[in-house]
Amino acid sequence: MSSSRKRLPTRYRAVLVADTNVLLRALIDDPSAPQQCLIASEWLGRQTAVYVPQLVQAELVWAINASKAASRADLAMLLRALLDHPAIHLQHPDAYLAALNHVDDGGDFADGIIAFEAQRVQAQVVTFDRKFAKRRGVQFL
Repeated sequence: MSSSRKRLPTRYRAVLVADTNVLLRALIDDPSAPQQCLIASEWLGRQTAVYVPQLVQAELVWAINASKAASRADLAMLLRALLDHPAIHLQHPDAYLAALNHVDDGGDFADGIIAFEAQRVQAQVVTFDRKFAKRRGVQFL
């Protein structure tokens, strides 16, 4: 094998992957970074294909929650806006949707992904989180 890097297939070459901080600033107004928010929002508006890995999805929700920039209802609205954005291509969109439904039911986004992935492989989740353990397929350890 040569030392040169592998190239992505042609169909992926026009796709960009947005880091969490770019999506965060495109979705919420951060008073500490108004210029970055404007740049990120305008950038996202010009894109035709942005791939969002599952880790970025979870990190984005964590960052929004940590910043207290959105209520639970606003968080769900932001997540739906990302889901509906024509340029956004989510890794594992079925897991994203399951996690969004989990948020709608009062749960944590990451827990929704964990529960979905466990169900997909027909496994049970074990946790120390009593609230999460009330969900079907999740056992308190």
